[in-house]
Amino acid sequence: MHLILIASEISEKWQYKAWRACTKVYGIQNLDNMHWVAYEYEFLEKEVKVYDSMTNVFYVKCQKVFEMHAAIVPSLYNIGCEEGDNKMDPDVSFTFKFVPVSQQPNHHDCGVYAIKYMQCLTMRSDLNSLKDCSFPEFRKKLGIDLVLWAKTNDGKYSFTEREIRM
Repeated sequence: MHLILIASEISEKWQYKAWRACTKVYGIQNLDNMHWVAYEYEFLEKEVKVYDSMTNVFYVKCQKVFEMHAAIVPSLYNIGCEEGDNKMDPDVSFTFKFVPVSQQPNHHDCGVYAIKYMQCLTMRSDLNSLKDCSFPEFRKKLGIDLVLWAKTNDGKYSFTEREIRM
């Protein structure tokens, strides 16, 4: 079982029992309100994999953020354990690894790349297939999808597909 955790936030309705069955956690992390990366925690291998579309620019910052993450992951994991469950050693060390992925050609598509990496990871698709992917087209599709799914408080869509095409 895999758990998707977006932007490292846990809601009040969090189901802690989900942790016991998890072998991987996927997420998207923002670095200093400047850059987005996707990540994957592999509990069995004790490894953090980072998928960064601008690896050379944010390497040091990214490493620091995920070292802080790795320090609290065992505690979060153990919260969901019940008596008799295998708990994670609080002093466990995760290895940190940047996974080679498509690099963005500009300084404004990092969020699109992080979402696409997350999509591939959760669908178990080959990340190498992204080299041929049209990120400008994915960006447009993502924007339209987000607008179409935007809802007002009364549960109705705030925009119709016709309004978007105008």
